[in-house]
Amino acid sequence: MAKRRHAKKALAVASASRSLPVGLLLGTLLTTSLLIRLLASRGDLWLDEILSVELVRNLTRPWDVVFATEAQVDNNHVLNTSWLYLFRYWSYPVVQRLHSAIAGTISVASAY
Repeated sequence: MAKRRHAKKALAVASASRSLPVGLLLGTLLTTSLLIRLLASRGDLWLDEILSVELVRNLTRPWDVVFATEAQVDNNHVLNTSWLYLFRYWSYPVVQRLHSAIAGTISVASAY
């Protein structure tokens, strides 16, 4: 019985020591992924992004993102437009694209 306990304990210690480098590697990968995405999002807005920002400027209430007739365009995605609506007074491209950078980083984590 004591041998089994020691074997389980040794197995737990071995798996914990192996998970540390994996966790460190995953953390480094996610940090690098987010950093690259944030650095890449510093440039000027593209035409479709400008159209989305202009669309949000005409909305008066948060639920207009979904229900307003002027928001019913092919370029409108509810999550993207909601983010732009929340940060409509911030003109920094990094802030306007931050949700995309976060979602892209989450996709890297989920692919792991």
